[in-house]
Amino acid sequence: MAAQHGGAGPVGIVGLGNMGGRITRRMVDAGHPVWGVDRVAARIPASGAKPAPSLAELAAACDVIMLSLPDSSVIESVIRGPGGLLERARDGQVIVDLSTANPTSTRSLHDQLAARGNRVVDALGDLAGGVRVAGQTAGEKED
Repeated sequence: MAAQHGGAGPVGIVGLGNMGGRITRRMVDAGHPVWGVDRVAARIPASGAKPAPSLAELAAACDVIMLSLPDSSVIESVIRGPGGLLERARDGQVIVDLSTANPTSTRSLHDQLAARGNRVVDALGDLAGGVRVAGQTAGEKED
Protein backbone atom coordinates (compact mmCIF):
# COMPACT_ATOMS: atom_id res chain seq x y z
CA MET A 1 0.00 0.00 0.00
CA ALA A 2 1.39 3.42 -0.98
CA ALA A 3 2.14 6.01 1.67
CA GLN A 4 -0.13 9.02 1.72
CA HIS A 5 1.26 12.30 0.41
CA GLY A 6 1.84 14.94 3.08
CA GLY A 7 0.39 17.91 1.18
CA ALA A 8 3.49 19.53 -0.32
CA GLY A 9 3.36 20.52 -3.98
CA PRO A 10 4.37 18.18 -6.75
CA VAL A 11 7.96 17.31 -7.54
CA GLY A 12 8.98 17.97 -11.13
CA ILE A 13 11.27 15.68 -13.06
CA VAL A 14 12.86 16.38 -16.41
CA GLY A 15 14.02 13.20 -18.12
CA LEU A 16 12.02 10.02 -17.62
CA GLY A 17 14.34 7.54 -19.27
CA ASN A 18 15.96 4.55 -17.60
CA MET A 19 16.95 6.22 -14.33
CA GLY A 20 14.47 9.11 -14.16
CA GLY A 21 11.53 6.86 -15.00
CA ARG A 22 12.39 4.41 -12.23
CA ILE A 23 12.92 7.15 -9.65
CA THR A 24 9.60 8.69 -10.64
CA ARG A 25 7.77 5.37 -10.42
CA ARG A 26 9.05 4.84 -6.86
CA MET A 27 8.01 8.34 -5.82
CA VAL A 28 4.54 7.92 -7.33
CA ASP A 29 4.15 4.48 -5.73
CA ALA A 30 5.04 6.09 -2.37
CA GLY A 31 2.18 8.54 -2.82
CA HIS A 32 4.06 11.66 -3.96
CA PRO A 33 2.66 13.77 -6.79
CA VAL A 34 5.18 14.04 -9.63
CA TRP A 35 4.96 16.08 -12.82
CA GLY A 36 7.17 14.99 -15.70
CA VAL A 37 8.63 16.32 -18.92
CA ASP A 38 10.44 14.16 -21.46
CA ARG A 39 11.25 14.41 -25.17
CA VAL A 40 9.65 10.99 -25.57
CA ALA A 41 6.04 11.59 -24.52
CA ALA A 42 5.30 7.86 -23.98
CA ARG A 43 7.76 7.76 -21.07
CA ILE A 44 5.61 10.07 -18.97
CA PRO A 45 2.57 7.81 -18.39
CA ALA A 46 4.85 4.77 -18.16
CA SER A 47 6.59 6.41 -15.18
CA GLY A 48 3.32 7.30 -13.46
CA ALA A 49 4.03 11.05 -13.60
CA LYS A 50 1.42 13.63 -14.49
CA PRO A 51 2.45 15.14 -17.84
CA ALA A 52 3.49 18.76 -17.44
CA PRO A 53 2.32 20.78 -20.45
CA SER A 54 5.76 22.40 -20.70
CA LEU A 55 8.99 22.99 -18.83
CA ALA A 56 7.69 26.48 -17.97
CA GLU A 57 4.55 25.09 -16.34
CA LEU A 58 6.54 22.41 -14.50
CA ALA A 59 8.84 25.16 -13.14
CA ALA A 60 5.83 27.24 -12.09
CA ALA A 61 4.13 24.36 -10.25
CA CYS A 62 7.02 22.54 -8.55
CA ASP A 63 9.24 23.75 -5.71
CA VAL A 64 11.68 20.90 -6.38
CA ILE A 65 12.82 19.99 -9.90
CA MET A 66 14.93 16.92 -10.56
CA LEU A 67 17.02 16.58 -13.73
CA SER A 68 17.78 13.09 -14.99
CA LEU A 69 19.35 13.77 -18.36
CA PRO A 70 21.89 11.91 -20.51
CA ASP A 71 24.71 14.45 -20.86
CA SER A 72 25.87 18.05 -20.51
CA SER A 73 24.55 19.22 -23.87
CA VAL A 74 21.00 18.18 -22.95
CA ILE A 75 21.31 19.62 -19.43
CA GLU A 76 22.60 22.91 -20.88
CA SER A 77 19.64 23.16 -23.27
CA VAL A 78 17.14 22.53 -20.45
CA ILE A 79 18.78 25.17 -18.25
CA ARG A 80 20.13 27.78 -20.69
CA GLY A 81 17.90 27.23 -23.72
CA PRO A 82 14.89 29.36 -24.64
CA GLY A 83 12.28 28.92 -21.91
CA GLY A 84 14.83 27.01 -19.84
CA LEU A 85 15.27 26.98 -16.09
CA LEU A 86 17.48 30.08 -16.09
CA GLU A 87 14.43 31.97 -17.35
CA ARG A 88 11.73 30.04 -15.50
CA ALA A 89 13.07 28.89 -12.14
CA ARG A 90 11.84 30.81 -9.11
CA ASP A 91 13.86 32.21 -6.22
CA GLY A 92 14.31 29.51 -3.58
CA GLN A 93 13.40 26.66 -5.90
CA VAL A 94 15.49 23.52 -5.42
CA ILE A 95 17.03 21.92 -8.51
CA VAL A 96 18.49 18.45 -8.05
CA ASP A 97 20.81 17.28 -10.82
CA LEU A 98 20.86 13.48 -11.01
CA SER A 99 22.78 13.45 -14.30
CA THR A 100 26.33 12.34 -14.98
CA ALA A 101 27.85 15.31 -16.77
CA ASN A 102 31.00 17.27 -17.48
CA PRO A 103 32.18 18.80 -14.16
CA THR A 104 33.07 22.15 -15.74
CA SER A 105 29.64 22.47 -17.31
CA THR A 106 27.97 21.34 -14.09
CA ARG A 107 29.80 23.96 -12.01
CA SER A 108 28.99 26.73 -14.48
CA LEU A 109 25.28 25.84 -14.62
CA HIS A 110 25.06 25.50 -10.85
CA ASP A 111 26.74 28.88 -10.34
CA GLN A 112 24.33 30.56 -12.78
CA LEU A 113 21.29 29.04 -11.09
CA ALA A 114 22.59 29.84 -7.60
CA ALA A 115 23.13 33.47 -8.65
CA ARG A 116 19.39 33.60 -9.43
CA GLY A 117 18.52 32.36 -5.94
CA ASN A 118 18.07 28.68 -6.68
CA ARG A 119 19.40 25.96 -4.40
CA VAL A 120 21.21 23.49 -6.61
CA VAL A 121 22.15 19.98 -5.50
CA ASP A 122 24.40 17.74 -7.57
CA ALA A 123 23.28 14.30 -6.44
CA LEU A 124 26.26 12.64 -8.15
CA GLY A 125 28.77 15.23 -6.98
CA ASP A 126 31.52 12.77 -6.21
CA LEU A 127 31.31 11.36 -9.74
CA ALA A 128 31.04 14.75 -11.44
CA GLY A 129 34.17 16.27 -9.96
CA GLY A 130 32.99 16.99 -6.45
CA VAL A 131 30.26 19.56 -7.08
CA ARG A 132 27.74 19.38 -4.23
CA VAL A 133 25.54 22.37 -3.47
CA ALA A 134 25.85 25.38 -5.80
CA GLY A 135 29.58 24.81 -6.32
CA GLN A 136 30.30 23.48 -2.82
CA THR A 137 32.82 20.64 -3.02
CA ALA A 138 32.64 17.39 -1.10
CA GLY A 139 33.91 17.87 2.43
CA GLU A 140 33.14 21.60 2.62
CA LYS A 141 30.66 22.75 5.23
CA GLU A 142 27.54 24.57 4.08
CA ASP A 143 27.25 28.25 5.18
